[in-house]
Amino acid sequence: SVVAAAGGFFREPWKTAGMEWEEAKELKRNLAKPHNSDHGCLLNAVTGYTDASNQQSFCDRWQLNQTTMRLIRDQQNRLYTECQENKTDSFANRHRGNFQLLTAVLCAGIFPNIARRRGG
Repeated sequence: SVVAAAGGFFREPWKTAGMEWEEAKELKRNLAKPHNSDHGCLLNAVTGYTDASNQQSFCDRWQLNQTTMRLIRDQQNRLYTECQENKTDSFANRHRGNFQLLTAVLCAGIFPNIARRRGG
């Protein structure tokens, strides 16, 4: 969910100018696997970028703008640090890469009168 929040601050990170529309969609679809979601694609892009030993090569492979990816990662780190300051490190990072939580957060934001937290 931090990735979705961090990604919302910046332009789309994909460099698809000059690509056919179907080619660009297929590239994003492959990056999003196993999810069929733009937010899942962004989650996989940021996670892959962060974990890559060669971030430039990762960006080239997936047609990502490295500057935008760095800005998203930096914003993600700022949000993470704020969570970390309020709770422990394990609390702030316990759902890293959790697509189901990302889906729940998006649904709660889109349908605020339907989703509601109960209990603990």
